[in-house]
Amino acid sequence: GPSYLHSFQPDKAGEVPKMESIPDSAQISSSFDYRKGDYLFDQLDIKADFGDESHLLRINGFKRTYAGTFGEYVQPEGILTPNQQSYRLDYLSTSELEKVYASTAHFVTNSGIPDSSVNGHHKNITTTAGILYTKIIGGNTLDLHSSQFNQERSITHSSKDSTLSSFINRTHIHMKWTTKTNKSIGVIADNQIILYN
Repeated sequence: GPSYLHSFQPDKAGEVPKMESIPDSAQISSSFDYRKGDYLFDQLDIKADFGDESHLLRINGFKRTYAGTFGEYVQPEGILTPNQQSYRLDYLSTSELEKVYASTAHFVTNSGIPDSSVNGHHKNITTTAGILYTKIIGGNTLDLHSSQFNQERSITHSSKDSTLSSFINRTHIHMKWTTKTNKSIGVIADNQIILYN
């Protein structure tokens, strides 16, 4: 949703991602944004942050419904559920010698697509999660980053004889040990599975 649209930062290949900062004092912030408009446009964006000097919890939920000017985004069954939904949860905990940053998100697209007589259908379900862990042990630093990505996607359209579907699963693990003399050793492992018809 719009409230965290610009909070994604691309990482450089081979680097452990950087953690975001936490507040220097206790704070709670929340936002609620609801919009309604023409052509069954309906959008809701909710965000809440809870933080103190060592912890931060961020929750976000978003949904948007839109039929389109000519009803082209209504699902083929003739119903209109939210075309887009997203949910995200972030947790950050930090102390002098240890930091943990965990995040998970779930994104759903369920939309009609323009077609000749009856609308086609596009469905995309993506779930992603990651954890970043840093610990200082005797002046040495352990960095661990692990992430998981799953996507299931299908498209039904009259230009194709059958529904096109695909499934993607990606796993990434990056571990690095840095000594107090600034020498590093590490392991990077990636796995990917792609299934489609």
